[in-house]
Amino acid sequence: MKGTEFGIWNKKYNETETGEAPWVYPEFKGYHSNMYWCKFITQRQSFMVVTENEDLFLRLFTPAWKTDQWHNYEPIFPSGDISFMQGIPGIGTKTQRNETTGPMGMKNIFYDYEKELSRALKMVLYFDFSGKQ
Repeated sequence: MKGTEFGIWNKKYNETETGEAPWVYPEFKGYHSNMYWCKFITQRQSFMVVTENEDLFLRLFTPAWKTDQWHNYEPIFPSGDISFMQGIPGIGTKTQRNETTGPMGMKNIFYDYEKELSRALKMVLYFDFSGKQ
């Protein structure tokens, strides 16, 4: 996937918004691709999430709403604070809406051909609240 960097990230919570001060990077809120495992370190109960699936996205909270005068850049986020997804919506650029940027900007659609269960996408997540990670 273009624009991503594979690695392990230790990110403290911050309110950074792309292109605006204060410059505290990496940004905390938003989509994160290629999630295989993640550890949530909280004040009350830390936990770990592990998956056996490839190409999963993790969403942490929702960044502040942004747009431009042509409404090309309007990221869409699901409700809630944490999401595990098999696809995320594309966003536009300064000069184009997402649907005109090619295959990467198209909507993610899962076709359930004749509703065959064998074709259904599956997501397996393991939650570990033991604190022994």
